[in-house]
Amino acid sequence: MGVIFISEAFAVKSKKIKMRVGKKKETVGYNYFASFAALIAHGPLDRLDAIWMDDELVWEWPLTRSGDYADITIEDRGNVRLYWGTESQGQDPLLATSGTVHPAYRGQAYLVFDQLFFGRDRTNAPSIEVLVTRWPNAPWLPTPNSIEDDVNPVIPFWDLWTNPRYGLGLPESRLDIDALAAVGEQLNAEGIGVSPVITRAFNFRQFLVELCECFDAYPTYNPQGRLGLALVRESAVPVAVELADLVDAPTLNPQGWPDTYNETFVRFTNRDKRFQEDSVAYRDRGNFQITQAVLSQTLSRLWITRQSVAQRIANAAGRVAAQPLLAGTLQLRKSKASELTTGDLISLTFPQSGVNGALCRVERLTLPAPGHAAATVQFREDTGFFNGDHYAAGADDVPAENVFEVQALAYDKLVEAPWGFKETSTPQVVFLAARGDLVSNGFNLWKQRSDLSYRDVSAFDNFAQRAHVVTEYPAGTLLIDDYLGIEIQFDSFDNDLDEITFLEAQQNRLLVFVGNEILSAWNPQLIAAGRYRLWTIRARYDTKRETHAADAEVWVALRDDLVMRSDDMSPPLKTFKLQPFLLQSEFDLALVDPITITLQKRAYRPLAPLNLRVAGDGCNPTYATGDDIVADWEKAANRSSEDPVTKVLSPDIDKTVLEVLTTGEVLKGTFEFSGGAGPRTITHAQLVAVLGGETDFKLRAWFVRSGLRSLNYDEVTVRKV
Repeated sequence: MGVIFISEAFAVKSKKIKMRVGKKKETVGYNYFASFAALIAHGPLDRLDAIWMDDELVWEWPLTRSGDYADITIEDRGNVRLYWGTESQGQDPLLATSGTVHPAYRGQAYLVFDQLFFGRDRTNAPSIEVLVTRWPNAPWLPTPNSIEDDVNPVIPFWDLWTNPRYGLGLPESRLDIDALAAVGEQLNAEGIGVSPVITRAFNFRQFLVELCECFDAYPTYNPQGRLGLALVRESAVPVAVELADLVDAPTLNPQGWPDTYNETFVRFTNRDKRFQEDSVAYRDRGNFQITQAVLSQTLSRLWITRQSVAQRIANAAGRVAAQPLLAGTLQLRKSKASELTTGDLISLTFPQSGVNGALCRVERLTLPAPGHAAATVQFREDTGFFNGDHYAAGADDVPAENVFEVQALAYDKLVEAPWGFKETSTPQVVFLAARGDLVSNGFNLWKQRSDLSYRDVSAFDNFAQRAHVVTEYPAGTLLIDDYLGIEIQFDSFDNDLDEITFLEAQQNRLLVFVGNEILSAWNPQLIAAGRYRLWTIRARYDTKRETHAADAEVWVALRDDLVMRSDDMSPPLKTFKLQPFLLQSEFDLALVDPITITLQKRAYRPLAPLNLRVAGDGCNPTYATGDDIVADWEKAANRSSEDPVTKVLSPDIDKTVLEVLTTGEVLKGTFEFSGGAGPRTITHAQLVAVLGGETDFKLRAWFVRSGLRSLNYDEVTVRKV
């Protein structure tokens, strides 16, 4: 805080500054010195920590109070005497020679500077700021008065109530000491301390409101009329208010979404930035998704000095502000109202309005006049449970300003790409990397040699996003799933998704890798922070639909941003290291864990048959008694490879496999035919032999090349008529 000068500069002295000019010394300026006094604050102070002059730290030391004053030497500046602000301090002898009458300033802490160096050609005193500490002693508080160098919030409440010099000067007997002690113990456990600096006239009510806002509390009166405090927490047992307790239907005023906030900023005084004003923020993505607007509020909590405490206040207040709350008034029977006081919790039940056990807090209680039987209760939905976890303040981390160091990857994964990715039989490895910080530029790819050394093969600047499945995603959904959707929760720092249209999904712009299935996604819908529901086109690139359990690993990446590299099959075991980097700084390669993949010849497998049909029907085929089964299908259209376009890739099919299964997915027989062209026939005798009779069945078709089946198949159910 800045000091207030309480004297003019006196005993001003100057000293010539001489410099050699040519062959003689000449006076080129003057250094000025003077004495003066400056007020700090009401005392007594308990500690002096630092002194700044013109924004320069000139003295730093935790000097603890002893006696009425302490003498300090500021190197290259001069001497200063600090009066702690005790009731026994005497008049300063240096001020007595100033030519102006100065009292002892008892109860006020101040500094007296003796011949302080002002500077060259400077005749005015520097700007002075000090860091001081004061913890009034409350003998009734069982815990320490200080919390992380702040003061327990019940102490300034008690101090301003009882202090006769700058407070109300009221007796302690009019306070509910037991309630204050209980609140003080809980605040000490939660780590919530404050550092009030009062530099203007306050009435006590205004002070109490600002103080309670720092830790979410409210004033109380006990039956003896003594003033105390209570915390807005969820530990209290509510008073049940039911239909029989009401005189009339309650007036309910539910809050609307436009009256909520999805951004809450808390302004505080940051001790780690030399007690300069700073701010922290809480943002509610769910509220933003509903309101589709940025709704901001700023709370001023300048008596908070630790960022961790300010962030917890922002978290609690932001979660409250993001929810539409219930409020209203009710007429309560006098006998029931006698159980309540302002700040109490009630559990309100009024079935006619669909209210069942709503937890509310009494904001105002108007007792009935003589001869009347109803009391008026103004209430608001309780939000004390938001304070449960967020008010357990931990220690602040020392901020590292302007220091950026590359971190290890949070997650990495290798995927062997199927043939459709590049339309070539050369094996392709997809490298998925989720960065462990928000500043890394990319990663280097190192491949293991046979001698266990690694060689740098390439560098990439595209990261993917890692998530997990929230709830089971069944294989039975339609190929184009615009109903159920897959719900994922991102685990990585990059947890935002841009809008993707259905047309872009058809072009495989946004890909989702989960299990052995590759999906193309569109219209990501934000559910909560980092949680999305994606509509999907399933079984892309000839992969098969699978059931994906909750917590299964998911990777999301744009198709154009995929990091891929061709490799060979010999040997099939491949080991790599993914080394993140930031500009010219690289993460230590020795600390990068190797990641291995065994190639399964996915790029060698042919595409599956298309449009499987029986007797020309691919939708609802049937057969009658004694009928042979004539199956036909199509092959995927020829596609040009990534080689010169003069080479047309038309993958030969060695054979076609037809499987006969029951409608319950039990395999009954397999029939193989050379080549990939149809139609092909399963005779009635063959069918009856494998099924054991004429019945409904499933027919499934695979292609085989070089002994490898296609990744997918086509299937149709044939009914007996």
